Amino acid sequence: MTPIKNHILQLQELVHIRDEQKMLKGDSHLDNLNSSISKMKSKLPQDVKISFDRLAKKSPIVIVPVSSGGCAGCGMHIPISLIQTLKTKDEIQYCPNCAKMIYFQEDAPKNLTKAARRGEPIKVGIARFSDSLLMLPNIKASSTEEVIEALAGVLEEKGFVDQSNQLVESALEREAIMSTGFENGLAFPHVRGVEGGGLTLALATLETPIQFNPASKDKTNIVFFAAIPATASVFYLKLLVGITKSMQKETNKDKLLAAETQNELWKALVRVTKATIK
Repeated sequence: MTPIKNHILQLQELVHIRDEQKMLKGDSHLDNLNSSISKMKSKLPQDVKISFDRLAKKSPIVIVPVSSGGCAGCGMHIPISLIQTLKTKDEIQYCPNCAKMIYFQEDAPKNLTKAARRGEPIKVGIARFSDSLLMLPNIKASSTEEVIEALAGVLEEKGFVDQSNQLVESALEREAIMSTGFENGLAFPHVRGVEGGGLTLALATLETPIQFNPASKDKTNIVFFAAIPATASVFYLKLLVGITKSMQKETNKDKLLAAETQNELWKALVRVTKATIK
């Protein structure tokens, strides 16, 4: 990936992180992130900075990949000549349809879930984003990496997302920027830029709590892992808020931790998020 496109992607990720932190902790913890975002913006060429700010006013998703010949932002087919330009030149290009910045992504993990067929019941609540097959109760793990490997592995094993090794690598890169481990024993590692499909969530409870966030003394024993398509970031924020609201009740956390089987964990998750995730 060319330097300027990589710089914009890192800047966009910082903006996503700030939005997540604001949703979970309010405005009081954002000074360092705001400073980092401002510094990164100042290093952009002036015309690119103006475009970034203009697009960011409309949506937190400013730059999206082109894969399988289409823009991940709107789905429009991208001309081959423009794709060749994306591959070879360090110049910012824009989707002719949605006007987002675009870059070429050769081999991203893909969401493999199929759209619901006509006549199938409409999924509601947490079932829109997850499945009983993606529950891992009481797993043994001694590190952040082991937990993420287990969750990414079940996503691939059950046919929801491919290339779990890339999911793990991307999730750990995201953790290196700022840990997704929070108070109250919760962690929310995730990967953005998964190609196609919708947001997919897996859940693990840990037999023995671990220090998911190396900068915190808090131990983690409930981990939600999300594979997020480029255009689903707003949905993820809403899902994150819904989960954290439901987990504010210790009794709800206890219900998840008490589940001993995959099916029990799924039923508990559906039950405790019923009021917060529609």
